[in-house]
Amino acid sequence: MFLSFASYLNIADFYYFFIKILEYLNSYLKKKDFNQFILALSLYQKLNEYWIILDKTSTILTVLNLKIKLTLFISVKKSNAAITKVKKN
Repeated sequence: MFLSFASYLNIADFYYFFIKILEYLNSYLKKKDFNQFILALSLYQKLNEYWIILDKTSTILTVLNLKIKLTLFISVKKSNAAITKVKKN
């Protein structure tokens, strides 16, 4: 069986999914009638703690990924912040 690099998740995928999970949880935290608010809040807070630690490294690796580059960053401000992180390190 032939294994291809394209079939595996990489750091850019991790970066994207982690942000999307945080956004998803945050959207439920804004709903007034959500009956599992405490669970969503707990998950959001814990993942946000991890994100603070992982953001720096994952941003640099995402920018350096030839396949993704800066396409993962939606705004120019986020792209510029990512470039600055790479230049500093």
